[in-house]
Amino acid sequence: MIFSILYSACPLLLCSIGALFTEYAGILALFLDGLVTFSAFLTFLFTTMTHSVFAGSVLSVLVSVILVFLFSQLLEMFNANRFIAAMAMNLLFSALPSLLSFVFFGTRGVLTSPDFVFAITSVKIVSILVSVILIATGILFLIFSRHGLYLRITGSDADVLRAKGVNPGVYRLVSWMAAAVY
Repeated sequence: MIFSILYSACPLLLCSIGALFTEYAGILALFLDGLVTFSAFLTFLFTTMTHSVFAGSVLSVLVSVILVFLFSQLLEMFNANRFIAAMAMNLLFSALPSLLSFVFFGTRGVLTSPDFVFAITSVKIVSILVSVILIATGILFLIFSRHGLYLRITGSDADVLRAKGVNPGVYRLVSWMAAAVY
């Protein structure tokens, strides 16, 4: 029972850690809900294309991070309102799976593939292990690294970083990319 609860909590815990990075940077990633849906679709798409769950997962994370990076660059370049932009990104990421599902699979309904049949116990064990490793890495980064300290300072007092010669925009960008990874 505890095993099932941990497995069910994995996505929520990973999103929470990703949101924590952006909260510390002062630009909460309101796009995470849509990005989770979009990344899940990309994982299915790339897994069916490559016939490898690992490759599908890695490509999904890579595409998600690249898209968030590009949007973050645009926000910094145009000094756009991050709250409104994150909400727009959430809408975009929520809509893309339906469009891409129709383009690649000819349906907007349920997707199935023989490449996506797994032993549930293995999936639970791998999900919990990967989640624990990612969460521990994120917490250790935030607490014990110099860049983690800079990230935490970005949202609360960016002027301190500027006085030190550090660009807080870089840490805002990194926080959104970290949220995309998680």
